[in-house]
Amino acid sequence: MHMVYENIKNENVYILLDDHVFNSTNEQDGQRMCLYCPSDNPSKTYVRSYSEFHEKFSEIQLGE
Repeated sequence: MHMVYENIKNENVYILLDDHVFNSTNEQDGQRMCLYCPSDNPSKTYVRSYSEFHEKFSEIQLGE
């Protein structure tokens, strides 16, 4: 099950798909990244550095 996060700035809701993605571009080779998508549009995906993602998003605790 994927974790759900809210963007702190705009309060949009996103699903964290994977946080063990690694950048392979020359300057950032090996940098840990997060892959995520809007909760209402799972076909649109984004990547952001792991540290920046956790600075700008907060986890939403969903009731079970």
